[in-house]
Amino acid sequence: MTDSITRRRRAGRPTLARRLLAWYALAVVALLLVLGMVINQRTGDLLIDELTNSLEEEAKVVRFSLEQSPAIQEDTTALGDRIGTRITIIAADGTVLADSRSNPAEMVNHETRPEVMAALAGELGVDSRLSETVGVSFRYVALPVADGRIYRLSVPLTELDESLNRLRFSIVGSALLMILVGLAAVWLVASRISRPLGDITDAVSRIADGDTTRRMPAPRLAESARLAQSVERMAGELQQRVADAEDARSLRDDVLSALPDAVVLIDAGGSVVYANQPARGLFGAPAAVSGLAPSAAKRVVIEALATSRLQRGEFTAGIPPVAYAVTVLPLEKGRMVLLVARDITESKRVESMRRDFVADASHELKTPVAAIRAGAETILRAVEDDPAAVTRFAEQIDRIAIRLGRLVSDLLDLSRLEGERPTVEPVRLDRLVEDEVVAIRSAAAGNKIELNLRLDNVEVLANSDDLRLGFRNLLDNAIRYTPADGTVKVELRRQGAEAVLEVSDSGIGIPSRDLPRIFERFYRVDAARSRETGGTGLGLAIVKHVVERHGGSVEVASELGRGSTFTIRLPIGDLP
Repeated sequence: MTDSITRRRRAGRPTLARRLLAWYALAVVALLLVLGMVINQRTGDLLIDELTNSLEEEAKVVRFSLEQSPAIQEDTTALGDRIGTRITIIAADGTVLADSRSNPAEMVNHETRPEVMAALAGELGVDSRLSETVGVSFRYVALPVADGRIYRLSVPLTELDESLNRLRFSIVGSALLMILVGLAAVWLVASRISRPLGDITDAVSRIADGDTTRRMPAPRLAESARLAQSVERMAGELQQRVADAEDARSLRDDVLSALPDAVVLIDAGGSVVYANQPARGLFGAPAAVSGLAPSAAKRVVIEALATSRLQRGEFTAGIPPVAYAVTVLPLEKGRMVLLVARDITESKRVESMRRDFVADASHELKTPVAAIRAGAETILRAVEDDPAAVTRFAEQIDRIAIRLGRLVSDLLDLSRLEGERPTVEPVRLDRLVEDEVVAIRSAAAGNKIELNLRLDNVEVLANSDDLRLGFRNLLDNAIRYTPADGTVKVELRRQGAEAVLEVSDSGIGIPSRDLPRIFERFYRVDAARSRETGGTGLGLAIVKHVVERHGGSVEVASELGRGSTFTIRLPIGDLP
């Protein structure tokens, strides 16, 4: 079946011999057409020039013969009949004095004839046109005026056209003969060239169909022989690479089947190219995305194919229910996607326990914090003995209570950010940032810290309260770790499809060993300074959660002793 289809396709395509024949025919025909046009034009010009010179010489002889003629009309007619040329004698005012073919009295004034005008100007008058008198195209030659007369000779152009036609017929006949001879020669040469190429093509087709025992022919032409040798060498290398690819595929299948994660490779048309053993156990054996279940996994794959962007999702399957995190990664510039499904049941259980603990602990801590603050206020107002010591301890309790209150508030914010999906709306990010900077400017001024702003008009689709919370923590962190007379710079700009917010400070900086962990909860680079400045250790964790739940990313670049730069990138548009 495959061979018959291949033969039909091959039969519908022009061969090398046919192509060479067609191109040769086109080239020769075009060349001969151009050459014929040039020869025709050049020959016509030469014949016209020769005819003009001949008429000029005859006109001089006629003028010499008729200058002293007493019967000018009769002599003109007799002489014109003898030489076979029409003779016209014209006065200086254009009046026809004699004509060998017509009655001069019946002829119009010739003063406006081009050749007559040139002769009156002292030049040789030449023109070709249709004669108004006899209705035939003539070539006119008029000698310059002499003794008040102009001698003009003219002959019909029919004889010249007949000569040109005979020449054209000869050129066309010779050209056709040349074309036929050339086509025959090209056909013979092309056939000798294409025959070994056809043999090589047949051999290659059989090798491509799996006939590895097929050998290349040995053409006589050196070029064809080198081609056959190269193809045979390529076929050997191809067979080796196919064998290596089969080994690599087998190894890949073994490795991917040993993974606990389900791995599925899908092409741009939605067809399943590969699925490892865990994937076949989870999804069955779907041939395309349309057969993929559950629907949550199928939806993530469809979104990745449509957007050519990394997509993530979750779904549950089986009894008892097992939770899976699915990641779909575009490959080869969107021509394929890779689906990886991982069992996250245990991690979700641990995460749920952690969230519950944070929420419960926060709620439990709010009451003692309130009690501590109330007791401290009572002590400050009621104690009379040793008021200085009591006041000092009461203020300390108050500070602790405030810090605990901040801690509780941050824990609640973290719990909310992890457990809720944000309600989004269009937000002017530049206005939000400016409002937060204005709110904290007094604290910066108290610490002699200069705040510099550079904000572009940028609008994002986000939750304004969450963004305020994240930026407030980031700005508070920059001011807290910047010494007096330092600088904090805030820059907002649009970069492609992202809003980029940078907060730079000239503070103490962060050691490189601590950079990977600064977004962890309760992680402090300088625990003593953090407690001294009232930090809870949760500010940067809150920043990271806010940014990531809006589909963005946060990065930090820092050098110890020279400050830090935090960069937030938020997508402009729909949340993923």
